[in-house]
Amino acid sequence: MKEEQKARDAIENLQAIKDLEVGMDEYISFLITVSSGHLLYSCAIKVKRDKIGEDAIKFYNEPDSRKKFYDLLPSHVQTIGKIVKIEEIFETISYT
Repeated sequence: MKEEQKARDAIENLQAIKDLEVGMDEYISFLITVSSGHLLYSCAIKVKRDKIGEDAIKFYNEPDSRKKFYDLLPSHVQTIGKIVKIEEIFETISYT
């Protein structure tokens, strides 16, 4: 029974890796940095790909894309200042 579970887990892990390689995950994570004077603040967000659009994902540093990302930030982050950097990150996990 243990060997069967190990085999199932291995298959699930391989499928997860395959999904990541081909971009099958419906969510994508970004680290957004905003500026307030000389201070920088970063906020990680995880969004559905279809909510932001593939063009914004591919060209996330273009002005039109930055506007979409800005609109997705929590209001308390938006009030800090403008976006100065956007980075795609591997994963965002919430432990709440």
